[in-house]
Amino acid sequence: MDLPNPSRLPKNGPVLSYVLVGDEAFQLTSYMMRPYPRVKEGSLTLAKRIFNYRLCRARRGTVCLHNFIKKNEDLLPTIRRRYCHCNIVNTEDGAGQWRNDVPTESFYIISNTRSNAYKKQANVNRQQFTEYFNDEGAVSWQIEKINHPDF
Repeated sequence: MDLPNPSRLPKNGPVLSYVLVGDEAFQLTSYMMRPYPRVKEGSLTLAKRIFNYRLCRARRGTVCLHNFIKKNEDLLPTIRRRYCHCNIVNTEDGAGQWRNDVPTESFYIISNTRSNAYKKQANVNRQQFTEYFNDEGAVSWQIEKINHPDF
């Protein structure tokens, strides 16, 4: 993954890596943050629950930005669209054209080819974000939100 080098957060914050945000479906890697797993109710520390909340907010913000850009781009003539070509995504009208362009025999059944264990650096990166969200990067409402029944 060709992401920018780590950089310092504002106001003399820590140096953190650029990362993508994902949910439990993604593997934790040095460039992909995923939530701490909730094995059972009450199994996560306060710091980990705050990290999960902040990651969830980042994912929701990304989805909102995508939808905003997509909705506004859909108003443009097809030839002027740059964000997402109209034939490669599903629309409310039905499946994207790409589904018809790939022969079904192109898909193979694959098995797990490697361990699901994450690398040490991935855990270090997640821990650094956890510490930041619980210290100088904390926001005033995060404790209230993680204690809300809907979270």
